[in-house]
Amino acid sequence: MEYQINHIDSVAYLCPVIGGIATFKARTLQAIYGNIQFYDEWLLCASQGLQFRKAKLDAAPLKEEVKMLLFPNPTMHELNIVFENAENHLFVIDFYDVLGNKVFSLPQGSKKNQLDLLNTPLQKGYYIVSATDSYSGKIYKSALVYEK
Repeated sequence: MEYQINHIDSVAYLCPVIGGIATFKARTLQAIYGNIQFYDEWLLCASQGLQFRKAKLDAAPLKEEVKMLLFPNPTMHELNIVFENAENHLFVIDFYDVLGNKVFSLPQGSKKNQLDLLNTPLQKGYYIVSATDSYSGKIYKSALVYEK
C-alpha cells in the first residue's frame, strides 16, 4: 500500500504538461486519502525543464496570487473548489482557455464551493480557473481538465 501511495504522490508532483490527465487523477486520489496538497504548476514545470510565457488574463495588473484546490480533476460536470484559507468571502470565478481567453464567469458574489458545469459554455479541454476574492482582492488560480 505504501508503494502505491508513493507512486501516486510522484505522479501528482509531475508538471501537468508532462503527466497529463494522470497528474490530475493522482491529485484527486491524494485528496481522497487525505493528503490535500496545493501545487504551483509554473514552479513544477520549471523544475522539470519547461518554461512558459504567462498569458495576460486581463488588462488590469494581477494582484497577489494564492492557491486553491479543484476536485475532482479531471471532472465531467461537478466541480468542488476549496480555498487555502477558511475565510468566508465572496468570489468572482472566471474560466480561461489555454490561450488566456475568458470563456465563462460566475457572477460577482459567488459563494459556492460546489459548481455544476453542465449548463455552461465550457467544452472538453484544459482551463485555468481564477477566483478573485471580492474582499481582499486576492486571486486564486488552478488548472482544470474538463471532460464534458
